[in-house]
Amino acid sequence: MLHGDCVIHTKDHKQGYLLDPWHYLGPKRRMLMEESWAGLFREEILNNLPAHELAKHFEDGIGRPTKELFTVLGVQILQHMNDLTDDEAIEQLAFNTKWHFALDIPDESDESKYMSLKTLWSMRKLIIDNGIDTLMFNQTADTLSRVFSVNTSKQRLDSVHIRSNMKRLGRVGIFVRAIHKFMVNLKRQHGELFDSLPQVLVDKYFAKKSLSCFSMVKPSEAERTLATVSTDLFDLTRRFHDHPEVMSMSSFNQLLRVL
Repeated sequence: MLHGDCVIHTKDHKQGYLLDPWHYLGPKRRMLMEESWAGLFREEILNNLPAHELAKHFEDGIGRPTKELFTVLGVQILQHMNDLTDDEAIEQLAFNTKWHFALDIPDESDESKYMSLKTLWSMRKLIIDNGIDTLMFNQTADTLSRVFSVNTSKQRLDSVHIRSNMKRLGRVGIFVRAIHKFMVNLKRQHGELFDSLPQVLVDKYFAKKSLSCFSMVKPSEAERTLATVSTDLFDLTRRFHDHPEVMSMSSFNQLLRVL
């Protein structure tokens, strides 16, 4: 569907196929697939994800079409369900047949089965900032409790824990990109001050490729990593708090806002 100048890409996963796109699995593997977690996810969870809520935030957008929004939300759940780093989640989306079955992606196009780190990060931030993570996990929990006839008078904290990890991973990305941008600008504008930074800090955040290192953080490691990067950011702001020329930099003020 089309909203303004941005194409919102969603698919009706309840609609069947004229020809079975999973026929290559064969009857025995197909049965295994349908009886696995992937079959349950595809039949009971995927089409109930709040893609319509996510779509609302693209109505004023411009440019390229969105990724298929049920896939976007499904990847977030599967990443945390399997405690995968961002890089690992992208690889599973690209090559794992169970993920393809669970997310109802039968075609082999990059458009359907590839997601960049930037897209994963930006979608995660959008989901968290607008409370869609809470809605998504509540709906999933309700669906599973109905399917398995779970007594909801005894609550578990799994979904709360997963939502907390999603937020931490999102914050790690914000902290790291803010520090990187500040360091790049500091080297450009005040080389002597940049040279005074501890080498371990420069090695961690300055190089462009250092950003990708933080995409290898597992959700279960997010809390510890967030503690480290937030300490580094705090130390940077304290280090330059009495340098007027640095304090006037927009990237330094961004550090303060993040802090």
